[in-house]
Parts: sequence; C-alpha cells; structure tokens
Amino acid sequence: MALAELAIIVAACVIVQAFFAASEIALVAADDAKLRAAGEREGKRASMLESLLLKRDRLLALVLTTNNLATVIAAAVLTTFLHRIGPHYSYLAPFILAPITLLLGESIPKLLALRGPLAFAAFAARPLLLMAAALAPLLKFETMLSRWLRKLAGVSPEIGSVFLTREDLALLLWRDADGHGPVTDAILPAEQQMISRIFRFTHSEARKVMVPQVQIEAVPDDITLAATIEVARREGFSRLPVFHKRIFDIIGVVHVFDLLEAPDLTRPVTEVMRPVSYFSESTPLDEILLAMQRTGENLAVVVDEYGGASGILTVEDLLEEIVGEIEDEYDAREELTTVLNARSLAVLARAPIAELNDRFGLNLPEGEEYATIGGLVVERLGHIAKPGEQFKVGDVTITVTRSDARAVREVIIGLDRPLRVDRTRHR
Repeated sequence: MALAELAIIVAACVIVQAFFAASEIALVAADDAKLRAAGEREGKRASMLESLLLKRDRLLALVLTTNNLATVIAAAVLTTFLHRIGPHYSYLAPFILAPITLLLGESIPKLLALRGPLAFAAFAARPLLLMAAALAPLLKFETMLSRWLRKLAGVSPEIGSVFLTREDLALLLWRDADGHGPVTDAILPAEQQMISRIFRFTHSEARKVMVPQVQIEAVPDDITLAATIEVARREGFSRLPVFHKRIFDIIGVVHVFDLLEAPDLTRPVTEVMRPVSYFSESTPLDEILLAMQRTGENLAVVVDEYGGASGILTVEDLLEEIVGEIEDEYDAREELTTVLNARSLAVLARAPIAELNDRFGLNLPEGEEYATIGGLVVERLGHIAKPGEQFKVGDVTITVTRSDARAVREVIIGLDRPLRVDRTRHR
C-alpha cells in the first residue's frame, strides 16, 4: 500500500468520523421543540426533520456504529501500513491516529455542530435517513439487543421529558418580523398573546408599568370628604392617592365607597384614608402582584431612591400587562397610535415600547430608565427634542412632531417595510 493510498483512506475515515460526531451532537442538542420549529421554518425539509424526531434512537445507534467502524478501519489500515515498514513500527499507530481522530474527527466537528445544532440537523437529515434505511436490519438488531440488555440489567426504559423550558415555549410562540407564524397551530393567537405577556411580566419592573407622577390625580391630606367626592366625580376615579404637602409624599389612598359611607362630609379625608404599600422602581411586577394579593390592597406607590413617590400601580395595571387593556363604561378611550399609511404611524410619546413592538412588529429597544417611545427619544437624542428632529433605529425612523419645554408629546414612526398590525390587540 502506497503512502498516498494510506492518506486517502485515513482521511476518508476521519471525514466520516467528523460527520457522524457532529450529527451525534446535533441530534442530542436539538430537542423536539427546536426540531419542530426548524421544520416549520425549513419548509421543504420539514418531513425529514420530523423523521429525525421519530427515529432519533435508531439514528443515534447508526451514528455510534458508523463512527466506531470508521475508527476501527483507520486504525487497522494504519497499523498494517506501519507493520510492513517494520514490526516494531506498528506500536506507533495509536500515537499517530489518536491526535488526528480526537481533534479532526471528534472535538472540532462537535464544537462546530454545537454552535448550530439545528442547522446541522437540517443539513445531515437526508444522508442520515438514507443510511438508516440502508442499514435498517442491523440497526433494528442493535435496538432489540440494547432493550434486552437493559431489561436483563433491570434498567427501566428511558422516559422522554414532558417538560418545556422557557426557550422551548418561546419557539412555539415564534413570529418573524413579517408576522409569519406562530410555528404551531396548537396555540391560538389569543393564547400566544397571553403567554408572551406572562413572559414579559415576570421580567418587567415597576418603573416600566407605573402611572408616572405627572399623571397622578391625588388629593392633599387636609381636604374635606365633600371636596374629595367632588374630585372623584370630576376625574372619574374610584380611588385617589392622598399626599402630604407635596405629591411625592403619598401617605395613603381613599376609596369612593368609604367616602359615601362617611356620616360627616366636613371631616378631613385622613379619617377614611387607607394605608398603602411602597415598592422600589426596580421591584419585579410578579412580586408586587403577590404582595398586593396578600394584603388585599388595590393601589401601591412606587418610590425612587430617595423615598419620593415616582408613580403608582393598581392591580388593574398589573393584570393589563397579562390580559391586555381593561376598559369599562367609564373609561375615556384614547388612542395612543394612529396608522397613517402602510409604512408609518403617529404615536403619543407615552405609548409603551413593548406594546408598539408587539402590535406593529417593531424591534425598538427598551432601556433600564425608560419604557415609552418618548423616553427612547430623549435617551437617543440626549435632550427634549423639538418638532422635526429625527433619528433611526434599525429599519425604524422616529420623527418628533409635537413637544414642549418639558417633554416630547408625539412622534411619527416610519418603517422601511410595511407595518405588521396585530388586530388581536387593543390600541
């Protein structure tokens, strides 16, 4: 055997090893949910990826068998070649072959496949299935032998996990920028919306949802019950925060029903005022909801690092983060967005970025210190923008159309592509 022939045979065996080593990692790392998701996106390869799911055990047996066979062939050929040079040289075969197979046939292919197991599974699906069909009798025998040995050893058959990770469930809810998806018809759009909101809810903080201080309707602690009733009637709220001297010092909350039951309306509001709980701006929403459920309170105060009130939260605000906007017959409906044409919309500056992303398929960034489109404008431009100022975020152009000395009030969002409007959402 010539040296060139030896090199060709060993190289072929290493290539086979590399392919099946990478296939092994792809089959193990790409779980069922990910393979189904990839199948939906691949389209033409969907049936092959579905076959990978159904025949995974048999394909793993194929991978291990073929990999070991390639290793044995390479070792046998190299040992024979070295033995012909000299009997003592055959002992060098393991020292020559081991680094080659470990690096080029195992480690490097597995590391590469681990970076993109779904992509490699899609690439390897056809050759794996063809080889599995060709070697079906051998693989069937191996599977039967394996089951018999497990039974003989008293090992229970493996039971597939029925649990989903967050990432698995997120794949089931996947929608691309053009609105294609979700990847499974088992989840209805309304269900998808609620599950997505729950994911966001557990990661959101109080500062992202609170009614900011400038929008709070509150009453001072020295106001009478009669005057408080008039404020509640005029503003249309059933609960009003009570502050001491200044709005950032909220000390309690008054309920309209408590006012109606009061015998003397000339008394100060503090006589029927109820206590409130205080939470920092960084408190997760799920913690706030649990705390309010325990205390039975309907309103909480969000405070900044100095202890001053920066906003308020109600149970309704928290629930709206999960189920969407809740409106009753007394709510004055105000549209935060107006679609101007297929590629642009007018947006009030206080519109939440998360809602805009969900409803219109945008990908606007949310920051630690802001949650609205107005906050994004100030963060990007570094000042309170004047009408006409604009900037670009990805494929989105934001133009300020209305502002004053204190804040940005309205912007126009323009896209390089048609808007995707989710009709299942409010506002």
